[in-house]
Amino acid sequence: MLERRNRINTVASNFKSIYSVIYKAVKIGIISQNPIQGFHIITENTQKDSLTFEEILKLSDLEILPRYKGMIKARDMFYFHSTLRA
Repeated sequence: MLERRNRINTVASNFKSIYSVIYKAVKIGIISQNPIQGFHIITENTQKDSLTFEEILKLSDLEILPRYKGMIKARDMFYFHSTLRA
């Protein structure tokens, strides 16, 4: 994953998902032991950037053509989530 230029925290998130699937496979008897047991998940602290209020307003006013329903839904969900946190 690192060779594909994924960042450390992306790798850690994917590793947690893989680990949980393997753990469940051991638990229900599909495999006998966890081949990645003992590996450690490493993360790093990152600085989070936030949008300004003006940027959020620009997104809320963004006109998206009706045929792009997925983009409209994503914009509306983002805007709804942003207003909950304000």
